[in-house]
Amino acid sequence: MYENNPLCETTSVQTQHEERGHDFLPANLADIPGKFDQEELAQAETVIHLHYSALLADWWVAEVWQDRDTQKWMAYGYWRPAPNAAALWDSFCLTDLERLVIPRTADPALQVGDVSTGATPRLMVRRDLEWTPAPAHEVVPGVELEERHA
Repeated sequence: MYENNPLCETTSVQTQHEERGHDFLPANLADIPGKFDQEELAQAETVIHLHYSALLADWWVAEVWQDRDTQKWMAYGYWRPAPNAAALWDSFCLTDLERLVIPRTADPALQVGDVSTGATPRLMVRRDLEWTPAPAHEVVPGVELEERHA
């Protein structure tokens, strides 16, 4: 039995809400397909509904559901831990991503935010608030639509 996206409170995934400045999960979760709801589509045609990023890592979310046993929010999509790293389609835990804090770095090329005050902002996973759902081949770097042969 598939676990379709339930209408649940999203406030349980908000451990860093004040510092992040926005909700980690969007209010419109009912509009996002649940587990296996897009499995009939080719991966390149799978609609990506959310995009998260942190430093050099990215997560593109196609499906969201809440695990019945752990109550953690899960997702299926495409993720890449670094720009030149191998990327893959897989499930990942949104609850864990929300809590993830990336260590600060002394490398100025990797600093994020205004460091002129000496206070380096905490690096965390953030949701792209301007994201518009689209097929993976249109929005995920490296995902290409396969040519169809007649």
